[in-house]
Amino acid sequence: MITELIFSFNILALGNSSFISDYQGEADSKIIVQQEKRKDKYTRKLISERSEEGGRSQENNEEGENEEGEEELETIIEEEPSLPYGFAQEEEKPELLTLKGYFRSRFFFYSGIPEVQNLELKYKNPFYVQSRLRLDPYFNISPTLRLIGQVDVFDDIVWGEGVKGFTPGEILCEYYNGGNNFSECKGIPRIFAIKRFWGEIDSILTLPLSISIGRQPVHYGLGIFYNDGNWFRNLWGDAHFGSTQDRLKLGVKLSDNFKLDTGFDFLLSELGYSGENLVNPFLVPSFVSDKFSASLYGGAVYSSSKQTEYYFLLPYISLSPWTGFSFEFETNIISGNIGKDLIPTLDSFGRYSIFALNLAGRIRYETGLLKLMLDGGWASGDDNPKDNKIKSWSFHPDYNAGFILFEDIIARYTGQGMAARINNIYGRGGEFFGTKGGVSGAWFLMPTFGLFPFEAVGTYLSVLLAFSNQNTLMDPLSGNPLFGRESKKGLLGVEIDWGLRIGTENFEFGTQLGYLILGKALSDALPEKKNTFKAQLRFTYLF
Repeated sequence: MITELIFSFNILALGNSSFISDYQGEADSKIIVQQEKRKDKYTRKLISERSEEGGRSQENNEEGENEEGEEELETIIEEEPSLPYGFAQEEEKPELLTLKGYFRSRFFFYSGIPEVQNLELKYKNPFYVQSRLRLDPYFNISPTLRLIGQVDVFDDIVWGEGVKGFTPGEILCEYYNGGNNFSECKGIPRIFAIKRFWGEIDSILTLPLSISIGRQPVHYGLGIFYNDGNWFRNLWGDAHFGSTQDRLKLGVKLSDNFKLDTGFDFLLSELGYSGENLVNPFLVPSFVSDKFSASLYGGAVYSSSKQTEYYFLLPYISLSPWTGFSFEFETNIISGNIGKDLIPTLDSFGRYSIFALNLAGRIRYETGLLKLMLDGGWASGDDNPKDNKIKSWSFHPDYNAGFILFEDIIARYTGQGMAARINNIYGRGGEFFGTKGGVSGAWFLMPTFGLFPFEAVGTYLSVLLAFSNQNTLMDPLSGNPLFGRESKKGLLGVEIDWGLRIGTENFEFGTQLGYLILGKALSDALPEKKNTFKAQLRFTYLF
């Protein structure tokens, strides 16, 4: 299978060779135009200098001087060293090192947050503070060549001891286990970690070809499948994870509006725990204009044993028909088979078959004073997580739908209650069954109203209504409700969130408050029900 993939990639590369010949003539013509512009500029400068020297008025003398300047210019251009395909005409070399990033601190307070240990449910009221310093260094080798890194310092480390069960360790390390203030997460130190480092080439010999290679962030569309977790896309909460791939990508710009990206992601190697190679080839055609953009991300994941072979299509469109109004829509279709090289099988079957469908959309209208937005999403459900058919695939956890329900409540029930048990029995695999804060087996609507009377001051209010697409809190180990109570589909909860933002270009101070009222589908599945309040004080500095 790997040989077939490599052969297919070579055929694709040969097919793109026609673009090279097409753009070669264009590149040569650009060099001629650039030289003519430089020639004209030098001529005008030379004439100005000559006129200042003598103030000559005779026409024949002026023409003689100009002709002499032309001959001198031709000699200079001919003697000037030139590189093929316009390299000699590159822009002035940029500053070698530039540094971007941010420092954020968050003060959290909860009332009625659940904690699950050995299927026993308790509610707590923790308070803690966490910070992160993120550094993004850019090493600019030339205007078209750069190396980029990403370094996290004190990555969401809780100030002091933290509160057991509520530190970001259970968020970042994905297992939602003991909740200790971990110094490492999957082998990555959280005190100081170089998480990403890759190289980019914007053009090759002035041809419309680009390359990126290395460990790099991946973001697509609204971010429900691939979400790089960079900066502050979310209205509510923060990003903690980020999609990172060991990737080789080739981009071909077919025109001003059309682009084609293709390449490979290397997910696991023979050094991994599965002892297999796992590779993800992808192809992404896209069209971008001022008012409309569309793309289709197609990918597949293969293992060397062929235990895992699944495919995904991610259509995405964006419309901006008039100023201030925009519409975005993304679909995820996942189909195929997943083997024990990724997820430990929970029964006698050898691998899982999968078919899942996710949808997300956003309508936004903004003026200087008013901001209106409607978010919605649908993630297919799976009423029987114990069988060998996967029908549900979580949204990426850095796509935050609301402030409390998915990020704090469902994440803890599926993580501390389901994922922790699977990890204890099989030693791994629990992270697949914990949502980590992503929308899973549910659909939601969230209208938002924002008012910004001043450029630096604004307030916003959101109401989240969420419903389950599957029987609520089903245990994949037993196939029964997690807490042994009746499990239903229906209203998961109603969440009211309010925020205040005061900020400038580089600094932001604000607060976010949320209150979750449990719906019947969730409250009936719990041995004890309690609504949840969450407050967050936010400090952010950008550089």
